[in-house]
Amino acid sequence: MYHLEADGSATVYGLPVSPFIPIQHLQIDVTAVNRIAGYSLSFCRERGWTQTEAEVQHRYNVDTEKGTLPNTFFYGGWQASLYRHSSLTGLPVDAPSTLLSWCSFHVSHVGTSSYSVHGEVYVYLEGKMEERQHLGNFKVTSVQVSKASRQTTPITPRKREVLRDAFEGSAAWRARIQYPTVERLNVQALFTGCGLFTTDSALHKVQERRPGEPLTQPFCFRRFFHLRETDIDFNLHLNQLAATYMIVNTYRGALGDARSGLSVLLPASVPPLRADLLLRRIRIDYVREVPMDHKAFQVFLFPYNDGARACLTSMSEKGRSVEEEAPEATGEDPTVSLGFITVGVPHEGAGNEFLASAGFLSVAI
Repeated sequence: MYHLEADGSATVYGLPVSPFIPIQHLQIDVTAVNRIAGYSLSFCRERGWTQTEAEVQHRYNVDTEKGTLPNTFFYGGWQASLYRHSSLTGLPVDAPSTLLSWCSFHVSHVGTSSYSVHGEVYVYLEGKMEERQHLGNFKVTSVQVSKASRQTTPITPRKREVLRDAFEGSAAWRARIQYPTVERLNVQALFTGCGLFTTDSALHKVQERRPGEPLTQPFCFRRFFHLRETDIDFNLHLNQLAATYMIVNTYRGALGDARSGLSVLLPASVPPLRADLLLRRIRIDYVREVPMDHKAFQVFLFPYNDGARACLTSMSEKGRSVEEEAPEATGEDPTVSLGFITVGVPHEGAGNEFLASAGFLSVAI
């Protein structure tokens, strides 16, 4: 199930797809790419890939009171893409237990306090691994953080050595696919461009321009989620999978609400609960963690840029048959992108609301 390649990359194969697909419809969507790749990457790390000797020993330490590591890694950002969804042939629509995954991972960047991994996800029927089909791609940047201060800290020398070995081994792979330089989203521009907030220059405090009132912009949508214990992970903050569920549920809610201008993105034949099957890409960059003692998490959805806004306006005026006006495309499907901002909400009197993350969803039209 795990294999370390000669170039320093890692492969995980033979994992059933079915545990990673949404229970709302039992079909593969872009969030399944994230979950399959995320679990497979953890599988690699447990077997030592990109890990120091101390990290491996800590993972298998049977004494929970001994050998605590001073640092941990948080997600700095990630992206999942569903590749040419309509080109998957000969595979069942619903994912039976015999539909398996095959993932390949390369270290694509090593920085001062972070590193990035690129993953390719394939699927195949049991016994037919040589006929695997490309399902999607996954990119993640992990940032080293001090457990004591909760602040970013430089990667330790031994960890850097391990990561650099894997990175340098993948030089031929990077040259072959012309891998782009890792870049974060312009969160400040996205935040101010949506026109929904007032903020200080450091984004430490956010406030809606019309707090407590309905959003007046036609293609904007907001949803409020109270945090629950099951939303928190071992790092004692909101887990990225839980946050992703909330973002996707906000998107489902926007498309299913006839009062929302974004409902134009939902074809008449698709129920809102299955609207995630229209998603082709999710990108999220994290700005600040949402600690476990916070009250809630808000998601704001809006057109990602002027091109998306123009496309949505045209769809509202003319109907959905405006594929020629779509501003971008992923694989074979023309798409329009929706930006999102998430906001951490402390309990009353415990601090200001703050920007937690920002990103976009690419929706097939």
